[in-house]
Amino acid sequence: FVIRGTNKEKNGDDLMEKIDTELAKNRVIGDKLSVFYVKDFTIYGDESAEITETPPILYVTGANITPTRRRGLYTLITAFGLATAWYESIYPVLLNPDIMKRT
Repeated sequence: FVIRGTNKEKNGDDLMEKIDTELAKNRVIGDKLSVFYVKDFTIYGDESAEITETPPILYVTGANITPTRRRGLYTLITAFGLATAWYESIYPVLLNPDIMKRT
């Protein structure tokens, strides 16, 4: 959810501290929500919006917005991609006898 409005606190840090304190007190939704005080990112699709002076928004999401990391799997996928790129681009040049005679 995106919440727009005016901040009645001194700054965004005070507002977020107050929100975090209230969420920590509430056992029902405290562990299920994450709240972020961010620059308004929803206006970039609207061509008529004035982008220069936009107030920040509260962006409310579920608690788990990032997937768990699987370092081993991602390392293998990256290694496979690099090996394939090397095999398909550099290795054929090395096997070409005409190119190897020039070096």
